[in-house]
Parts: sequence; structure tokens; C-alpha cells
Amino acid sequence: MGHDPDWQDAGTRREAFYTNLGPGHYTFQVAARNSSGVWNEKGASVQFDIAPAWYQTLWFRLAAIALVFGILVSAYLLRVRELAARIELRVSERMSERLRISRELHDTVLQALQGLVLSFSTLTTRVAPDVQSDMERFLDEAESLTVTGRDRIKEMRGYFPENADIATEIQAIVSGLFGEHQCQVTIKTNGASAPLSTIAHDDTLWIAREALRNACQHAHAKHLNIEVSFTPSEFQMLIQDDGVGLEPDAFLAHQRGHFGLASMRERANMIGGRLNVSSARGRGTAISLMLPARIAYATPQSWFRRLFSRRVN
Repeated sequence: MGHDPDWQDAGTRREAFYTNLGPGHYTFQVAARNSSGVWNEKGASVQFDIAPAWYQTLWFRLAAIALVFGILVSAYLLRVRELAARIELRVSERMSERLRISRELHDTVLQALQGLVLSFSTLTTRVAPDVQSDMERFLDEAESLTVTGRDRIKEMRGYFPENADIATEIQAIVSGLFGEHQCQVTIKTNGASAPLSTIAHDDTLWIAREALRNACQHAHAKHLNIEVSFTPSEFQMLIQDDGVGLEPDAFLAHQRGHFGLASMRERANMIGGRLNVSSARGRGTAISLMLPARIAYATPQSWFRRLFSRRVN
């Protein structure tokens, strides 16, 4: 196996010693000369094998590589699980706070408003007809406000209508902001639509509303593209315009009392998402939100289920 690169002169020794020979097949060759200096041209040789030790076998090396790889993967998965647990705890705390606020709103403000509506309803028959019509109109508005308040409390507690769809709600925001605007807005949905969790639903809508408001008021864009993507691994939302772009110091606007971008990033971070903002002067702005599936969706999303739903659709 090439242990000796050249012939070795052994002198008058009749023994040869080799140490640290690795496992494998070897051929030992020897040539001698007589006292007259004539060499034996043919020489002699012997072949032998050295079996590998257990730690030199191929299976041991493969097992060692697999063990190291398994340790690295396990460490990574443990770290991911730890981060996910922190995010879920943070989301759970926010949900608990929302439930507390919803209970207080229902037990105080909403009940008091309903009581006032009932009280004023009994007075409508005691006033002049022209005043009565005005009072009834105001009472209808108050009743409408009560209904809106109940709906909002239901949303805070995680009860959304069965037909609730994040893309549809974003479309409603666009209609309200760009109704008389010359900007052409395009909304695209990728993948099978899935209901979002309460926290993800509210924060996504808030971020979308803030980004769209900025695009409407400051971008002076001619085209606005909105893309909502549902994948088994994450939920994505992209809002991109071809407007004037952000100022170089836009990310420091919170120091001047403008917290739009800072609040969007804070909301994304609080629910374990990622918010990316890219902009160039005169080349528009792109705002993307990415939420992991375990945080974004109200129900777990399996690869088989999403693949099957795509084929059916």
C-alpha cells in the first residue's frame, strides 16, 4: 500500500519493524546480495492483511457521522422549539389580556350603553314629534354602535364569522382608502385560503391598514400590488407600490413622533413574525409580512391537507 516510497537498506539486520500500519492488504518485498555484492534480482515477497479495529470500520465512521449530525439537528430543533414556546407564551399572554379587556368592555361600557338606549327609548313618547324623530335616529345610531361593539368583542375573543377571509377584509380596506384614488390596486391570493388565528388576524389587518394608508397618503403611486399567500409552512403578505419610495431616514421617524413603521415591526415581532421593508427613492416600497404556520393559522396545516385542497381547487 505504498508505506515505503522506496527501498530501505536494512544492512545486516534480519528483521524489519513497521508501526502504525493501517488496516488493509500489504505486500512485503525483500532483496539480498551475497558477499561479492551480487544482488538477487527476483527477491522474495510475502502478502498479508491487517484487519481494521472496531473504531476503524466503515460502519463505525458512518455511525459517528450520523451521531454528530443527529446531535446538531437535535440542538437546532431544541432551539427552534424553545423560541416557538416563547412566542406561543407571548401570544397566549396577549390573548389572555384581550379576553380580560373584552370582558370589561362587555360588563361596563356595552352594558351601560345598552341601558342608556333603553332609558332614552322610554322618553321618545313624551316629546314633540319633531324631537321624537331626531331621538329615534340617534337611538338607531346608538343601537348600531352597540351591535358593532358586540361584534368587536366577539372578534377579540376569537369568534369570527364563518366567511371571514383576510384577503376580503384587505379588499374592504383598499375600497375605503382608494375609492377615489387614481392608483390601480391589484390583489392576488396564492394557495387555499385558511382562517388565521385571532392574534395573527388582527395584527395582519392592522399592518395592512397602516401600510395601505401610507401608500395612499404619501407614495403617490400609480400601481399597488397586494399578494396574500397561504403555504403549509407560513403565511405571507406582500404590499408593493411604484411610488416615490421612503425617505432615507424613514426608519428613524419614531424619533419625530411617527410610529407607523416602528409599530408594524413591533407587532410582527410580538407574534413571532418577520416584517421586511425595502424601498428606494423613486422606485417604490415593498412591505412583506411572514408568519410561521403554527402562529398564523387557527388550525394546524398539514402538507397532505393543503396539497389535496390545491388539487381539488
